[in-house]
Amino acid sequence: KFDRSLIQSADCEAKEAVCTSLVAFCRALGSQTVAEGIETLPQLAFAERCGFDCVQGWLTGRPAAVPFRPNLELQQSLIDY
Repeated sequence: KFDRSLIQSADCEAKEAVCTSLVAFCRALGSQTVAEGIETLPQLAFAERCGFDCVQGWLTGRPAAVPFRPNLELQQSLIDY
């Protein structure tokens, strides 16, 4: 997960070169990459040019609470243990 500070200055060629290299490095290690803090269309375009696998930020959706769903199978396995 790449911090938003790398994405905020999407107009900087040096940052794009660094992000592209880091994404390639992560991919070589078998990891997926997430660009955090995507708030504008230029930032989304930057993330696409760098090759990020996923994006996260206000442009794609506002933060929301995850509804609580108890894992009943896990609870039962702990009881049976």
